[in-house]
Amino acid sequence: MKQFLALYFLLQTLLLGSPLRFGELGDFLLENGDTIKDCRIGYTIYGEIAADSSNIILFPTWFAGHSSHIKGALGRGKLADTTRFAVIALDALGNGISSSPSNSKSQPDTLFPKFTICDMVNSQYALLTQALNIKSVFAVMGGSMGGMQTFQWIVSYPDFMKYAVPYVGTPRPGSSDRLFWKAQTELIETGWKYKIHPDELLKLFKLYQNAYSTSPNNITATVAYEDFEEYINPFFGEHSKYESVCDRYYQITAMLGHNIAAPFENNITKAAAQVQAKTLIIVAKQDHLVNPQPALDFAKIIKAKTLIVDNPKGHLGIAPEFARISKVIHKFWK
Repeated sequence: MKQFLALYFLLQTLLLGSPLRFGELGDFLLENGDTIKDCRIGYTIYGEIAADSSNIILFPTWFAGHSSHIKGALGRGKLADTTRFAVIALDALGNGISSSPSNSKSQPDTLFPKFTICDMVNSQYALLTQALNIKSVFAVMGGSMGGMQTFQWIVSYPDFMKYAVPYVGTPRPGSSDRLFWKAQTELIETGWKYKIHPDELLKLFKLYQNAYSTSPNNITATVAYEDFEEYINPFFGEHSKYESVCDRYYQITAMLGHNIAAPFENNITKAAAQVQAKTLIIVAKQDHLVNPQPALDFAKIIKAKTLIVDNPKGHLGIAPEFARISKVIHKFWK
């Protein structure tokens, strides 16, 4: 009873906009047999956790995202209403907050062990069950790389959540996705080979990433010919302390190898058979960064509900339609 009360009062202190916190996992074993030494996972909690933890939504970060960035997707009329739910935003491995090549003292930069999307999820599960004593949650939700983690969650820990909402993610990347990410890793590796300064590499990386984050039609329509230089100037500005080429490389490598069917002889149907959560899969029809077809194919197998967003914002097309998507999600929860 004392342990329950201690946990209850601890959870009650984690209110809306809580500061960044960390769970210390010690030496964390990865899928490939390597170990992240002194592994720590960052997280931020938005909303108030119920005494029985029944209103928790996990929200893993997107590529290069931080748990603080998730706040923009939360609130009434957005993806998760924090007046009803408590969102635990989880910093994925390699994002510069949780254990990463850029912040490891004992395994810095390329000495850091390679990790997978599954390793990200396993580390989050360890955080929740070991550090926070949370045994189940209401839902898991995430976008882009966070959507990939959400797909992994429902296969790796199928009875941990009741609902799942992956958006603009994929259960495993299609060949177009892999081609794009492979080009990025090759760009970085070539930069390292010829000792190009990391800041110069980040400029190239950002230009390349942003060319695909939306759609050609959107860029053409919103950036006038005479405004082009102004449009690209931010990509050539100063980089924040969390913008690491090495971190980007490791997370892209994780996405390249992402495959929820890997433990099931690459049989996606066998992987789908693990899923217990009621699932709503949201995709962007004009997504040039993460092709929606693998997610839609998986939705058919698990008989998930789907929502197809169709606007020229492409991969970034979710935010402009928060109001509509919020209504669909709210109905889905019922």
